[in-house]
Amino acid sequence: MNLLRNKIFIRITKLTLLVIVLFFVVKNIIDNFSNIKEINISDLNYGFILPALIVSVISMFIPVFAWKYLLGTLGSDLKLSKAVRIWFISNLGRYIPGKVWQISGLIVLSNKEGVAKKVSSTSVIYSQIVANLTGLFLGSLLMSQDHNNPEYYAYPWFAYNIIGIAVILMVLPYFINNFIDYALKLLKKPKNEFKIGYLNFSIYTSMQFMNWLIMGLSFVIFVNIFTELSVIQHPVSLFILPISWTAGLLAIFAPGGIGVREGIMTFYLLMFIDPAYAAVIPWIYRIWLTFFEMLLAGVFYFAEK
Repeated sequence: MNLLRNKIFIRITKLTLLVIVLFFVVKNIIDNFSNIKEINISDLNYGFILPALIVSVISMFIPVFAWKYLLGTLGSDLKLSKAVRIWFISNLGRYIPGKVWQISGLIVLSNKEGVAKKVSSTSVIYSQIVANLTGLFLGSLLMSQDHNNPEYYAYPWFAYNIIGIAVILMVLPYFINNFIDYALKLLKKPKNEFKIGYLNFSIYTSMQFMNWLIMGLSFVIFVNIFTELSVIQHPVSLFILPISWTAGLLAIFAPGGIGVREGIMTFYLLMFIDPAYAAVIPWIYRIWLTFFEMLLAGVFYFAEK
């Protein structure tokens, strides 16, 4: 009997993986629960809770639309309902140590819905490169600020960054397409026939920028539940999440970027808010996001039938 085609074996394997994911997620929450004990709930600004919830959930869906668009440009049409389900279920894989589980889950689940592995693999390469580069670019705008004087704007550095990203975006499609061809050649695989054009690439990149900015806004609104942080007075605070999240993605040793993301968030929050809050809010935000990620993944997992 072929185990890979045995329905009982497949169900047991899926449930086992789900249990493993839930174990690491719950462990992360428990390990970091001590960081929130000192918060006085009577001092919270409850008016920001609903806006933070709404923007946080919206920010979770934008990457799905971007990924679905990317698949379409690569010649694979996937129903939105399927894309959403695949995205949120595979997304939990990042809480397991190692960075391959989320990517592997996305490729496997996509293939189950008829997306060729070459297409989903190519989409992963594009999305990872673009997401990390755009996150680093926005982060560089934040890093150009004087940490001791956040009102100071290093305008020349801003200009250099904008020019730099423009040049990168012009050559990036060429670089990625050739990188994929070179990798396939080393692996002695057929040449990649799935490539994204400049116009589609520009649209996709714009969607990634929008995703980072909305995620950044959701974080700033969340901070305001605990203490005041004006995005009008400090617009670069929008870039705290992009740079910290990107650093977490690049930290292959940290499941879900745990510790790395929070450390960088704290470092830059110190520019704008009290140190006591700066050290605690990133951990509460992780628990906040993890709860909604688990909730959405559970909803779409059990809605399969």
